[in-house]
Amino acid sequence: SISKQKNISLTNCDSYMKAALPGSINFPYDQTFNEKGDLLDQRLSQIIEQNRALVKVVIGNKNHSQTVKFANNLIHNNWSRVCILHKGIEVFKSTDLLYVPTPSDIL
Repeated sequence: SISKQKNISLTNCDSYMKAALPGSINFPYDQTFNEKGDLLDQRLSQIIEQNRALVKVVIGNKNHSQTVKFANNLIHNNWSRVCILHKGIEVFKSTDLLYVPTPSDIL
């Protein structure tokens, strides 16, 4: 059930504004963690704390290594229930599940 998970999109903002999963949140990989895996964007911390019991699904793009690093960084920061979606957002491009977000959908 979608209500038991929090989808975290790593796509850049331009890509996210073209196609996103409803209810997903966008935290581009290069703006969220530093090289050491420390959190740069405190909004993510607040969202994860508010949704600690939910499964965090990390949805990347074609750069699988970034998706894995992002998920590992979540775990490094003591968050559990983290998984990645193999092949990321590409999995949904042939479905009718994606939508075009509006600026009000952006954090």
